[in-house]
Amino acid sequence: MQKVVIINYSIQIVVHAVFLIIIRLDKAPLLRQSIWQIQVKN
Repeated sequence: MQKVVIINYSIQIVVHAVFLIIIRLDKAPLLRQSIWQIQVKN
């Protein structure tokens, strides 16, 4: 059970890192907006 939590947490970290890279590039404001909508839903 704890392994699953650790895996989910590491996936979240990777996903957030990718989002941060996309936002840092700032070449896709629409994508950034959709990311925020996904974040709000979760």
